[in-house]
Order: sequence, then C-alpha cells, then structure tokens
Amino acid sequence: MGNCFKNNASYDVVTGKIQRSDPAAAARFAREVADTGETHPDYDKLNKVVCWNAVLACAEEHGGLRKGSIAVTAKSWDDFVHMNDDYQIRTAADMHQVPEGSFIGFFDTNYPPNILIMHAMMATGNGMACGNKNSCLGIGRHGGWEMLNLGADEHWVDGSWCIIDSKGSFRNLKVYYRSDW
Repeated sequence: MGNCFKNNASYDVVTGKIQRSDPAAAARFAREVADTGETHPDYDKLNKVVCWNAVLACAEEHGGLRKGSIAVTAKSWDDFVHMNDDYQIRTAADMHQVPEGSFIGFFDTNYPPNILIMHAMMATGNGMACGNKNSCLGIGRHGGWEMLNLGADEHWVDGSWCIIDSKGSFRNLKVYYRSDW
C-alpha cells in the first residue's frame, strides 16, 4: 500500500484496515461542503467523481488519507466496507447509531453471486449522511453533494433500504458501515 497516509493515520497490517486520525473531522468537512453548496471551493471536487471516491475525498481532506493514494471501484470496495465483516444498518434507529465519519455502503443483493456496492455515503451523525448522485437511493438529487436524512423511516423495510428502480420493481439494498476504514 505504500506511504499513502498523512497526519496520524496508519495501515494496520493485521486487520487490513486504515486507521484514520480524525473521522469526525472528515464528517465535519462533508457537512460543511453540503451546507455551503456550490459556492464551497471543494464542491466540484466532491460532485464530479463517483460517489465512493467522493467519500474518500472527504477522508483525504481531513481524515488522514494522502490524496490520490487509493480509489474504490464497484469491484474493489472490500477495504472500505464488507458485508461479511462490518455492521449492518437495518432500520432508521440503527442509522442514528452510525458513528460520524463512517463509510456507508449500499449493496444490491438481487443478483447473487455478483453482489456489488451500488452506492456509498459518509455518515455525519444523527441519522444523516453526505454523498453525491444520491437519486439511485430513491431520495436526493441525481448530481450534487448533499446531506440526507437516512434516519427517517420511509425507506427502511424488513431490514433493508427499499427503492423502486427505473423499471418499477422493488429492490432491497443491504446497507453496511465501517467506522475504522
């Protein structure tokens, strides 16, 4: 992995996880950009990349990752959140317990065995999360960095985040988070 960390972050070779110096600072940065909107100098940086790389950009700004050191793709997300190793969010109440600065992954499990991450956001506390291109979750905008209330009950059904896809079919997404990525 090389020297991809700044500040006090480190890579734990035993657990294979990135230990960030200040996840709360990354969450504050995410909130600040969402609250300020298009006039924030970092808005375009978070808006123009894939959702999971926008979450990484927040960690790069304030969480201990060196800029450009790692990236996530739909097939290489295991270092950030994993369905077998991390905490599942099943309800709105669970979402309220997710620590700020956590990487949240939404997984489409409708096409096993090819389970891929579909969307990612950064938890900002109290059931809220920031991300871009959030319309795939049935809430939020197609583009733009924004903060959304995932702690509301409307999309949590039977332990999953429920959406209606473009074909009118219901899809249940499994949601997991990792706070020590």
